[in-house]
Parts: sequence; C-alpha cells; structure tokens
Amino acid sequence: MQKQNIVNKRIELENIEEVTKILLRRQEQQAKINGIENLNLIIAETTIKVPATKTRKVKVIATKGLNWRKGAGLNFAVVKAYNYGATLEIIEESNGWGRTADGWVCLDYVK
Repeated sequence: MQKQNIVNKRIELENIEEVTKILLRRQEQQAKINGIENLNLIIAETTIKVPATKTRKVKVIATKGLNWRKGAGLNFAVVKAYNYGATLEIIEESNGWGRTADGWVCLDYVK
C-alpha cells in the first residue's frame, strides 16, 4: 500500500509540473502576441500573491520603558527603547515577541 501511495504522489507531482509548463507556455504565447519582452516580470506578477497582514496596536506598560531589539529574543542586541505609554503597532508575532516597524519587543510588557 505504501508503494502505491508513493507512486500516486509521484504522478501528482508530475501532473503539477506539466500544468505549470502548460501555463508558462500560454504566458509566453500571450506575451509574444502583446509584444511584451520581459516575460519573467509577467510571470512573477501573475503568480506571486502576498497575504494581507493583520496588525494590532498596543501600549508599553513597562514603567522604565521597553527595549526594542534586532530580533525576537534576549540574545539579540538592544537598539533603543520605547517610553512608558508609547503606542506601538505590532505587525508580526513569534514566541511571545512582537515586531514593530523598528524592531522586536517582548509582548509581556505591552497591553
């Protein structure tokens, strides 16, 4: 049974590759019809999708301020600090750390 699953996965992969080749050929043909020279740009524009990001606003509750770092963790260098009461926009979260436009902060010290 496992061998059959491997064969099925291989067939699926080959089908995906074939579909991709067909789509690329169609884009090349359309580019030639439209007189477009930079096909790589066309392919990138039609296949790359950037998911919308949800952000949230928080306030610094650490009375002595909150350090922002180059990365998500205490092992990253402190760049600067936000003052108590500062409003921050968190654009990404990872393991209790939040990324702002400036750097990473520990989420334990914001609300």
